[in-house]
Amino acid sequence: MKLNLIALLVACAGVAIGQTITDPAHIEVYITPYYNSKGPAIDVGPFSSGLAAKNQAEFIATIAKMKKSWDTLNFAEAYVGAIRLYDLGFRKESIYWFYSAQYRGRLFASMIDRDKMGSMGNPGFELFQAQNAFQTLVGPYINGYAFGDIDQLAQLLREFREKERLYQT
Repeated sequence: MKLNLIALLVACAGVAIGQTITDPAHIEVYITPYYNSKGPAIDVGPFSSGLAAKNQAEFIATIAKMKKSWDTLNFAEAYVGAIRLYDLGFRKESIYWFYSAQYRGRLFASMIDRDKMGSMGNPGFELFQAQNAFQTLVGPYINGYAFGDIDQLAQLLREFREKERLYQT
């Protein structure tokens, strides 16, 4: 079990080479068409306006709705939820959302038929690139925070593994 947790920790610690973080309290990324930190501008489906809300009560209500739909969220929705949670100060919660989004994105990437996904402009190609971009650009922020408290992170990853049914046969 300890080796599985260590493997999960290592897998979650992605680094964006050459990425400069100017403000560690605010995730500044642009991943077209899903998220632009300027604004923010969000386009991930029915939760978009609530995730972009400046009113905290509206944002929290949207997160609660998303939790009720947890099993059907796609990786873009989960990543944007993680970003907004992080930016609005719900950092511990953002870690869980980020790792769930990362898991969903990697699962998608492992299952897509690369011979059929097309190239720039094709939906499969764009989704594949978006999951890479989210993982690469958002990871340094959330992992930078998460790895500041290894005990908290280890506990959160144990919960994540059980809830997401990872490593279970």
